[in-house]
Amino acid sequence: MKRLQPEDVLKLKSISSASVSPDGKSVVYELRSYDDDEERFETNLYLTDGAGKRRLTRGPADSQPAWSPDCKRVAFVAKRSDKAQIHLIPPDGGEARPMETEHSPSSPLHWSPDGKYIAFSARVPREVKAARYPAEPDQLLPQQDDDKDENGKPRVITELHYRNDQTGFTHDKRPQIFCLDVENEETEQLTEDFVRHDKMCWHPHGDKLAYTVRTYDEDSVAWTTAIREMDLRTGASSPVSMWDGSIGCVAYSPCGRWLAAAATENSVPQGCGNTHLWVLDLHDQALPAEPEDFCDLLADLDRSVMGDFCWSPEGDCLYAVIGDAGRFLPHAVRFSGQEDEPAAVGALDPARGGVVSQLDVAADTGELMYMAQDFTHPPQLYVQAPDEPAESARQLTDVNEQFLGDYPVMEAESYTYQGADGWEIQGWVVRPPGYEEGRRYPTVLSIHGGPNGAYTDSFSFPFQMLAQAGFCVVFTNPRGSVTYGEEFAQGVVQDWGGGDFEDIMSGLDWAVQQGIADPNRLGVMGWSYGGYMTLWSVTQTDRFACAVAGATISNIYSLWGTSDIAAVFNEHLMKSPAFADEEQYMGRSPMRHVQNADTPLLILHGEADVRTPVGESEQFYTAMQRLGRDCVFVRYPEQHHLFKKPGFITDRWARTLAWFQHYLMSPQQGSE
Repeated sequence: MKRLQPEDVLKLKSISSASVSPDGKSVVYELRSYDDDEERFETNLYLTDGAGKRRLTRGPADSQPAWSPDCKRVAFVAKRSDKAQIHLIPPDGGEARPMETEHSPSSPLHWSPDGKYIAFSARVPREVKAARYPAEPDQLLPQQDDDKDENGKPRVITELHYRNDQTGFTHDKRPQIFCLDVENEETEQLTEDFVRHDKMCWHPHGDKLAYTVRTYDEDSVAWTTAIREMDLRTGASSPVSMWDGSIGCVAYSPCGRWLAAAATENSVPQGCGNTHLWVLDLHDQALPAEPEDFCDLLADLDRSVMGDFCWSPEGDCLYAVIGDAGRFLPHAVRFSGQEDEPAAVGALDPARGGVVSQLDVAADTGELMYMAQDFTHPPQLYVQAPDEPAESARQLTDVNEQFLGDYPVMEAESYTYQGADGWEIQGWVVRPPGYEEGRRYPTVLSIHGGPNGAYTDSFSFPFQMLAQAGFCVVFTNPRGSVTYGEEFAQGVVQDWGGGDFEDIMSGLDWAVQQGIADPNRLGVMGWSYGGYMTLWSVTQTDRFACAVAGATISNIYSLWGTSDIAAVFNEHLMKSPAFADEEQYMGRSPMRHVQNADTPLLILHGEADVRTPVGESEQFYTAMQRLGRDCVFVRYPEQHHLFKKPGFITDRWARTLAWFQHYLMSPQQGSE
């Protein structure tokens, strides 16, 4: 059987944006695959009914499929000419019909209940009619207005949040909500205010549209979210409520009485708070409602909803995926609507008990569709009645079956150990093929991003590749990781490189103490916050023979002023802006301690990254070179925080694997 090579990552196909038809008979989904001839990733739509699958579109970038209520059409977004547009296609095949709109959709598509309209959002430029700041020269405005090249204009920035890592500059555009009349192919812009219009949902009667408006509050240094409701008969928009936090999804109940939201509160530092399900009784509540008028259905559960939720057809239950100890499992949240009767939260029994996502419900049958995976099985789509056991689930796709047949797949062993302050921490170890008890192996410690991220029971190409190359792989969820409750997630607040570092090192110690890891052949790697912790590790200990840091953070102080999110995110985790507590920011920055670093280091970074800008790697690399240390810096043009170019993705893993092989592998690939 073959062993994985870095270029094999391109053979993996991925499913996303899956949607079940209202009658429950079919599922349409995006499938991303690599086209060898074109040397690019392509995304096409496929349809399956459980008896087989067939290709619905031919890309190369088709996305956001949405079923019409009568199941006779699938709407999707595709770029067939100069810009992305909405298209309609019959589920039994045929030519896609384009729906011309002035602005390209930037959100999922939402059919009205009667199938006559599609609501969506699109980023709309702000029309400049006057000076944007008091001293702006008037004579420059016509010159800018006449400039056809957007990239040739000066960018006038007057707000704190003006760019996003994947989206680009956002200071001059805002998402506005549009409604497309499918029959007449006419589009109406429903909102105009220069704010961030976000999530939306149709009222079951089809006469109203609820949507959210996200704004930055300077006093609390956090985002707040307003819920508004638009009467499509009159065009009037009215407030529903103001939320001190973020809202990820809103949805009316099938009868229209309840409005549910998946939301976090700003009372907990950003990234550390649980997302809960909240419902508002629209029949008994005068609007606008206060936040306390919402009922928290998960008030007694110290865990978080992961992703969107959906209503049962009867409207007495919400289905949501809840994260717990590195697993994402579907749950049914049943409530009666009575204040004295708490919601009943029960875990469902999915086909795979690792990570479930893409949860959707068939309106007519009540069956659940979901995507499920675990460490040894890439994601597949399933359909299952919510009250049935896992054995009843019908697998709809066989994506990557050939891949699994060609390569060995290694298991991940979960273990728990005691971290700093006596906290119980979860870790995993992956052993190479032919592992022999009593023999120590070169070992790579991998550190996740975040810090409020988490490793999960999901398929990992890098870990499989490293294991099949003869390495043991150790990965852990130290304090700061999600899926373990709010206190655990807040354990990293004002303590980067403290308890989290001890937790991680203790997890590696476990593998050494068990006789698995060779203490003389240890490597460490990480991306983003994991890259930060990699740099922190090589400045705090000499136990590693080599390290690979990607999209890293070397200077938390400079990150605060240059990242697209750090002015809020880092300020919440550090409890102050950088200029108000320079010592905290610099004291926990690897740059402060770079002279201690003597570990051979490979640094990888995308040059278009604004989440952790490339300057973070430049600083550390410059210092390492000035100190005469062994350090290589690889820069990837036009790549953001997460790489998209196929050749660069394979290059990243080829360099990583070669680095570890050079510094960690002995001729025997193991020691007694």
